[in-house]
Amino acid sequence: MDADLLKINDAKEQTVILDILKKKDAQLPGVQEWWVGMKREKNDINQWTWTDSSSANHSYIRWGIDEPNNYNQNEHCGEIWESTFNDKNCDSKLNFVCERPKDQPVRCSVEDGYSYHNKKCYKFYNNQLKRSEALSACAGEFAQLVTIETEEDQHAVTELAYSYQSNVWLGIKFMNKVSQWLVINSPNWEQPANMFFWQTDDNFNNSIENCAALNVSAKDNVNNWYIENCTLTNAFICQKPAGVCSRGFEQYEEKCFLFKENMKQSWNQAKHYCEGFESNLLEIESDGEQNYISTKLQKRRVIPRLWIGIKSKHTGMTNGSLSMDKANYYWEMSKGTRTPAYLNVRATGTASACGYIDPGRSGGWYFDLPCNTPLPFICYSDVMNGNVQPRQFTTFTTPTTTTTIQTTHRALIPVIPVTKKTSVIVQPTSTVTKQIVTTTDKLDYCH
Repeated sequence: MDADLLKINDAKEQTVILDILKKKDAQLPGVQEWWVGMKREKNDINQWTWTDSSSANHSYIRWGIDEPNNYNQNEHCGEIWESTFNDKNCDSKLNFVCERPKDQPVRCSVEDGYSYHNKKCYKFYNNQLKRSEALSACAGEFAQLVTIETEEDQHAVTELAYSYQSNVWLGIKFMNKVSQWLVINSPNWEQPANMFFWQTDDNFNNSIENCAALNVSAKDNVNNWYIENCTLTNAFICQKPAGVCSRGFEQYEEKCFLFKENMKQSWNQAKHYCEGFESNLLEIESDGEQNYISTKLQKRRVIPRLWIGIKSKHTGMTNGSLSMDKANYYWEMSKGTRTPAYLNVRATGTASACGYIDPGRSGGWYFDLPCNTPLPFICYSDVMNGNVQPRQFTTFTTPTTTTTIQTTHRALIPVIPVTKKTSVIVQPTSTVTKQIVTTTDKLDYCH
């Protein structure tokens, strides 16, 4: 989750943390102990350092009575216990507190159960489903059934499956019509598979549907695939491409989206606002993106119309005579314009130049409002992971606007990464530079 064990920088922050943990202690049964990122120096038992190698300042560290005492000469890690600091055997299994920079972007939606491995996000489901049902379940998450493309992928998926001790479906299936294994990890997607990690005792049966699964009981933890009847049931893992989205943006595949449903601007003002966050007004390029946006807006109960980045070349037409020809529309971005590859235009009323999406009318795109109408809007940008090719633009036609938009650069509410059984505490003021995450998963001190 791109975080470290907690470092406390001053007495004020210590008070905040101790108050948070006191409240957590009251909510949990028994006596709670929490690892923090403090460890005893090997060459000086009286000196303590944080995980970033900086020295702990004893002037504000609130040690317990007669602590640290290095009991049995074997207490070298720092914990918080009953609102005071204590030294503890590093092999003890305790709760722990993590922190991460407030402006550090999130790679995966960990709050939704995803974990990051090798530029991909994985989510384990223990539901026992047929392979086709698992495929649909992942599609419902806007994800794919897990697919192994590299040895690093194999190690990551094996580790995840082994941690739950459950066999899982994989994203390849044998297709009799072409007599080969194909990657079929989402509906309507097929391509030849080129990476395999079969067990030596795999059993192919021409009389059934043959699918690939990963066997957590295999003696070899690398070559652990086996052939399974597709109509039987297994657990499964969904995957999404990992990426980095700026704070406040939500990720779908390789795009990041910022929903500004509570701010109303003209089309040009909305475009300018998005550009201030190194993004653009929303561009929708596929049915998948359209469904994602529509679903998100419906879940948020967002009924208002929202500006998107599309414009029409033909204005003034009436009575539903809007053109359905893609050549008559263009996406207008900060770097230029591009002809759309996908359209969801609905013809109605007098056409204007600026398009909006209407979640109250099945997510259709409309052009019947003047461009200076104040509406909410959606920004988007590509994820930043080094793998997304720069988008190509045909012209550079960014218009100037006479309206100056004053944007206050307050920290947007971030997507907070949390693990199983966690409680998240985020300081609301712009002066706080970290996010605090507490977890009651018992682990030993991270060395």
